[in-house]
Amino acid sequence: MVNRPPNPSTNRMTDPSAPTASQPEQAPARSNKRRNALLGLGLMALILVLLNILASGFNLRLDWTAEKRFSISQPTKDLLGNLEDIVGITVYLGDEGLTPNLARLRAETLSLLERFERESGGNVVFQVLDPNAIEDRDNRLALFKELQDRSLLSVELRSGAEAGEGFEQRYIFPYAEVEYRGSEPEVVVLTDQFSPVITPMWDPEAAVALLEYNFARAIRQLTVPVKPRVGFVTGQGELDSMAVLDLTYSLKEFYRVDRFDLNLTNRIDSDYACLILAGSRERFSMVNKYKLDQYLMRGGRLLWFLDGVNANFDSLIANRGEYFSRPWERDVADQLFQYGVRVNEDLIQDRQNARIAVPIGESGQYEQRPWPYRPILTNHNPKHPIGRNLDAVLSAFASTVDTVGEPGIRKTVLLRTSANSRKLPDPVRVRFNLLVNPLPDEAWNRSDLPVAVLLEGPFRSAFRSLPELAKRFSQRGVGGERFVEQGVQSRQIVLGDADFVRNAVAPDGRIAPLGLDQVEQYIFANKDWVLNAVEYLTDNSGLMDSRAKEVRLRPLDPRKVAEGRNIWPVFAIALPVLILFLLGGIYNVVRYRRFGMR
Repeated sequence: MVNRPPNPSTNRMTDPSAPTASQPEQAPARSNKRRNALLGLGLMALILVLLNILASGFNLRLDWTAEKRFSISQPTKDLLGNLEDIVGITVYLGDEGLTPNLARLRAETLSLLERFERESGGNVVFQVLDPNAIEDRDNRLALFKELQDRSLLSVELRSGAEAGEGFEQRYIFPYAEVEYRGSEPEVVVLTDQFSPVITPMWDPEAAVALLEYNFARAIRQLTVPVKPRVGFVTGQGELDSMAVLDLTYSLKEFYRVDRFDLNLTNRIDSDYACLILAGSRERFSMVNKYKLDQYLMRGGRLLWFLDGVNANFDSLIANRGEYFSRPWERDVADQLFQYGVRVNEDLIQDRQNARIAVPIGESGQYEQRPWPYRPILTNHNPKHPIGRNLDAVLSAFASTVDTVGEPGIRKTVLLRTSANSRKLPDPVRVRFNLLVNPLPDEAWNRSDLPVAVLLEGPFRSAFRSLPELAKRFSQRGVGGERFVEQGVQSRQIVLGDADFVRNAVAPDGRIAPLGLDQVEQYIFANKDWVLNAVEYLTDNSGLMDSRAKEVRLRPLDPRKVAEGRNIWPVFAIALPVLILFLLGGIYNVVRYRRFGMR
């Protein structure tokens, strides 16, 4: 019998632990894979460390929000980049006990100041000082009094007023102070407008949108060495100094303000950044029209408040409740027409109006009735910084303002009537009978009538068709040494209501705030509108454009939050666990198919 060598396959079947020819080759392969995996992991970690080191030396921020919420405008960057010294900012709004909306405002404020700090290269520094966080009662009350003495009035914060919850009341200071080189600090109201009470329903959207503008304006006020000069023009029957006193005082916070008679000067000083013509009622002489024209041609800025017709409440009372309007004979319409605008000889009636107090017979008592000749204007241009995020303004016997074709001039309507309004051509029969017999619905057949228009561009002289007259004026030194026919870039605003800037004056000489309506017991935003208009006209840096910035906070719907209060927490906990199990299952299936026995 022949002896045969043992069969290797038989030995493997009988002894599974016996080594095979492939096993010595697999061991080095596994070792190489493990080594490569460790090397790859180490290389990836090294690359990440190097990238972080390199990224720390660059300030790269990508803002993917639709409204560029986390971006600073270029004029603000230029302002911060040109700071010569340290700007110190103190924020007095703490984080304790704030409503969600106020907490959001505080977070946005600190985030903005951090960006200011980076853009300024460290020349902007800020701190948070919460008066309520001071533990010592005497020191806390002393700081409260110090802030109140500086006109930083405390604001009552009401929270916890929802159903089933207790009522909580505390006081906060939603302000910031900006200091520069030891000068008097500029105050920034974080809520944009002062309100003695803030509730949980307060909407911070407008305040957040205006944060950059308000802080940048405060810094500019401190760092600009000389205030711009603004003048009220007189000599053509304009409102007297008492009628515009409140506006004058407000303008003096930011400008050098004076008044001058146009008849007594040969030329308008180029030092004036802006001129205001508040309610001109008398005829403009040709020489005065020429002075204004040449001032505009040389880059001057004009702000006109002109009535289209002569209509006022005093005339209505004096004529026993009825009279006819009549046009003003100013002889300036032709000049404005050549600049691209026209104040129409009509009167606006608006269904959205303020009330007036009318006498009831001979009883000596008064009754409040809506008066369509006093439009409450809320239709601001939402894309322009003058009216953006601004409250309603009040008008009286206003006229429409139209634009006309003038090449090279950009026209922007800043203010319009409501969707239910109409205009009446002069002469208009104005009477109290309108209070007794209101207009029918079909009478309100016009909407969005323009009341204020902005003109921008290189204006052409209104005297270009009168070269001989212009030559005689220039030879006499009127308006300048030579006649300028084509002007440089400039701006002017025309608003069809002189009462827009008039403050009430009591018989004893007391001045009411501009925009205050005694019947409605409300202060309308007329003064803010005018201040914004003057700032826009005098602003050559473009900083005012940041006021038109839009920030959408996109708050959660309270009703949906209440409905899903029990569902969303469970979903938030269960979903990650389910995803983890799903990924684990996929991993095991892939591993089994790749390395499992076949």
